Amino acid sequence: MLPLNGLVTATHGFQPQEPRQVLRLRSPKERPEESADAALIRLPDDFDAAIAAGFSQALVIRDETGALPPGMGRVVQLSSKFDYLSDGDVLGFHPGSKRFRTLYRRASAHNSFLVTERCNHYCLMCSQPPRDVDDSWILREIREALPLVDKQTRSLGFTGGEPLLDWKE
Repeated sequence: MLPLNGLVTATHGFQPQEPRQVLRLRSPKERPEESADAALIRLPDDFDAAIAAGFSQALVIRDETGALPPGMGRVVQLSSKFDYLSDGDVLGFHPGSKRFRTLYRRASAHNSFLVTERCNHYCLMCSQPPRDVDDSWILREIREALPLVDKQTRSLGFTGGEPLLDWKE
């Protein structure tokens, strides 16, 4: 089973107070003109390369520990267990907690968004008890992610607790 979330192993150029970000991965051959959606470039293990024009930050997948070299700009490093990530995938990243989630995988035929973990029902068939937590950030993350999803995607699922709790959103 693929791990779809975790902690980044290193970052460079991010401030802990920055808000959650939604990032679409792009390879150097898929370089955008200019990326307003905070696109990432998946760099090889060549740390002498600066962030290419059109990319606001880089994603590096490697198991080496230690600080990332200076002059790299904004970099997120993940362990090699996430080496399945590829062009067109979408991640959610929170600089303060250094947590990330894979929101969408272009190579997967089955993508879904968890809308909320909250629920105000006690359905007999549900094994998940209702939770009373503030997960409103999830809807904001989905709104940012949807425009980044590959236009050729045939279907997306929306799941979770009771998605209509925030029906105005």
